[in-house]
Amino acid sequence: MSSGVELISFSDLVDLNPRGAAPKGVVPYVGMGDVANDGRLVRIGERLAEEVAAGQSCFEDNDVLFAKITPCMENGKGAYVSGLNGRMAFGSTEFHVLRARPGVSSRFVYQLTRSPDFRRTAEAMMTGSAGQRRVPSSFFWRYRIQRRTLLEQQRISEALDSVDQAIESERSSAHKMDAICDAVLSAELDALYATCDLVPLREVALVARGRFSARPRNDPAYYGGEHRFIQTGDVVAAKGGVLFEASQHLNDAGLSVSRKFPAGTIAVTIAANIGDTAILGRSMCFPDSVVGVVARNGYESRFLEQCLRRAKPSLEARAPQSAQRNINLQDLRPLEIPNVSVGIQKRFVDLWDAHYELRECRYRQIRKLRQVKQAIASDFLQGVHQLTESTCMNVWSENTPSLPTVGL
Repeated sequence: MSSGVELISFSDLVDLNPRGAAPKGVVPYVGMGDVANDGRLVRIGERLAEEVAAGQSCFEDNDVLFAKITPCMENGKGAYVSGLNGRMAFGSTEFHVLRARPGVSSRFVYQLTRSPDFRRTAEAMMTGSAGQRRVPSSFFWRYRIQRRTLLEQQRISEALDSVDQAIESERSSAHKMDAICDAVLSAELDALYATCDLVPLREVALVARGRFSARPRNDPAYYGGEHRFIQTGDVVAAKGGVLFEASQHLNDAGLSVSRKFPAGTIAVTIAANIGDTAILGRSMCFPDSVVGVVARNGYESRFLEQCLRRAKPSLEARAPQSAQRNINLQDLRPLEIPNVSVGIQKRFVDLWDAHYELRECRYRQIRKLRQVKQAIASDFLQGVHQLTESTCMNVWSENTPSLPTVGL
């Protein structure tokens, strides 16, 4: 931060966890699941007043929600409240509610809570035991920021809001692209299923469960080596794409109680999350909650992955409705696969690759814009630049990548 600037407590900007009137009738309600990791308010539900426990947070339009508990805070949970149309809403006790004081921009407060420095400092000041650590109220008066005039606050928030709008535009385009790609690929695959002979998966691929027999599963004696080890969450997050990195690594002792699958293997989740897929970009290990499908000669991994993705609804329907839903190898091995030539498979894979590149172009743009926002936030919120309208525009143009137009 530039020298000679005046610092104030963040709490000088906001009223923390303001109280409201007791709920009556049916009231708007926001739970932790109703806010996204990227700061969006996804939905506003409703609850009967008698279902709202004493002490739950209350808030109104233009307030800022900040998740206090781990890992929600570290993941970025929070939101700017809008859409209540003058009504008082209630929500999870795991929110801190921040209400901008007179003369303070509520959007500036929101953007401050989104900044990496704010989140990192909040994490460092968490209190409580593992799994139940929370950001205490004292963090907000201990966190120091540069004093800004209302005009400066508005210019900063407008610059950052403009990046958010660009991100949302790209996100909307990406979602439309996903829907179009999925529809085209589904139509192509449906045609093959309707016109070609079908063979069971077990005839065109090796189908085997992963393994990790160490107990307890988190015993550090098995981790810290060079063998990539993925879990169901990694497969779900890949959304059918190619996995090159793993969330964990096993050492040789860990490998001895696990199973390594080669690059090109299709990983399929069979516990809790049913039928999610990814293709291994490198050899990896995984536990028995994931099945490896290794294509035999004459079959393309991507073609089989799309056939498995098509079967996801039927696989989910087979899973028992219990606390831990799961399927087994007997559900996967009989799955029917079109018996088509390598040439037809390659044509389908080429179509998938073309659509995937268009998708990835959009998502790369979103990642770049998020980096732009972090750069602008760091510059302005830490006092690197003096705030003028021209400075805001200059920093935006300096940091914004040239984004190509992607047609359908």
